[in-house]
Amino acid sequence: MAVANWETDWPIELSSRVVKEWRAKSRTRERILSIQLLDMMIEGAKFLKTVEDSKNTPGIDDVSYFENQCKINGKPFRINITVKRTENRRFAYYYSAVGFEIK
Repeated sequence: MAVANWETDWPIELSSRVVKEWRAKSRTRERILSIQLLDMMIEGAKFLKTVEDSKNTPGIDDVSYFENQCKINGKPFRINITVKRTENRRFAYYYSAVGFEIK
């Protein structure tokens, strides 16, 4: 499954790897629920930057960072999304939800 980011119009593939890793690392109910929003969070995410792959992973051309926000059970979360690009595709590599206080 691929989701197009509205800002960049890039199709970003959602892999089972990112979902499985997220579920394994999630410690709170809100963080577990946030994975259900992954497609919507990618669609509306703000593009931050693209950089070279610092790990020089074979086949990875570059890494892009996106950010979004949402509320889960009335609590605000900042959603961070890392996307890796290969020669013929972009895929969600990392996804995190960090709670924060509204000031």
